[in-house]
Amino acid sequence: MTKVLVTRVGPVDVGWSSWAVGLLKELYGRVEEPPYLVYVVVVHDAPTFRSLVSSIHEEVGALSPPAYEEYEAVHDAYTGAPRIVLCEELIRRRPMRAQAGAILHEGAHSVLHGELRFYEVSLSLASRLGLGGLSLSALYLLSVAVKDYEATRLLVDVGFRGEAKDYALSLLSSTSDLGAEWRIAKLAGMEPIHLAELLKPLCCASPLMGDEEVVRAALGYVGHLPRSLAEGLVELAFNGRWRLNDSFEGRLEGLIEGFRGLTERGGLHRA
Repeated sequence: MTKVLVTRVGPVDVGWSSWAVGLLKELYGRVEEPPYLVYVVVVHDAPTFRSLVSSIHEEVGALSPPAYEEYEAVHDAYTGAPRIVLCEELIRRRPMRAQAGAILHEGAHSVLHGELRFYEVSLSLASRLGLGGLSLSALYLLSVAVKDYEATRLLVDVGFRGEAKDYALSLLSSTSDLGAEWRIAKLAGMEPIHLAELLKPLCCASPLMGDEEVVRAALGYVGHLPRSLAEGLVELAFNGRWRLNDSFEGRLEGLIEGFRGLTERGGLHRA
């Protein structure tokens, strides 16, 4: 049985917090190899959550995704054990089943990625393969995309398909002005970073590719891109050969290769 140690920061709704922890325990009860110990931190408000996440990254000297401030929940294993940080204010803005999906998504990470090696693999691959025109930030984002694919796949496999779908759809219906972000990225020569950021929700939705609603949402999500890039990015996320690998490292190496090919075909060489 998984031991869940809960810390509440700020005036957290205890009922909501208990519901969230109950979801995690239900997930752990369905998987074959649940974690022995999981730290769960429930933060009431967004500013405190972002400050806490930033301090965690600074403390360990970890790379942060460029858009991490948009996150509402995170998972890490920097302490040697899985740690989930949830922001009550941000998560509760979603519909109820999407809230459950967001919480279960981080729980899936704690099952699959609760070891420090999953947070060091970008650096080891960069050392072994060479950057090949990609920055460490881009490699970090690709590693996040692979982990999100694996998390959704686990949720689907253990019976949380509805929650996983609603969460993925909520990610693909981003209210950010992606068109403006793309234009800024082009001006700065940072197009590959923007594309790598888009792969997080696309790969998160990838195990649901048989669902027409998810496919439509994915195509709409990348609608601000030139058609060839948009279709290539969705094809990479949903049908890329990287998905056929059996290990996290193999999937990441495959996604890096596919992403490099996509950016090179698009004439994008900087990241």
